[in-house]
Amino acid sequence: MQQCPFYLDKLSDIYHALPEVKSAVAMMGKPSSMLVTFFGSRRTATLLLDAARVVQREFPQAQIAGTVSDQEILNGKISSTHVSVAFTLFQSSDVHLFIYVSAVSWPAGWR
Repeated sequence: MQQCPFYLDKLSDIYHALPEVKSAVAMMGKPSSMLVTFFGSRRTATLLLDAARVVQREFPQAQIAGTVSDQEILNGKISSTHVSVAFTLFQSSDVHLFIYVSAVSWPAGWR
């Protein structure tokens, strides 16, 4: 397993990160799976979604997950202006995503 983490302030940052990720993919050979996780604040939700679309185009085989909250923790400090993204490459594991919705955010009537 290998991880490539980045922080995004603007959409062009994801384009600057891609060569490093592609290099890691090439060095690993052919990863069995790729998981890309995004974390951001409500203020950065558009950036998160736009960056996820770029990643989906570049790596159509990747499993992509993301979450948005009021704020995020970035280097031990609370932030609402960045998106963090981590590319995790697996050498011999299969990655499958599932959706979990906490009871706090369930629509009325769900239990």
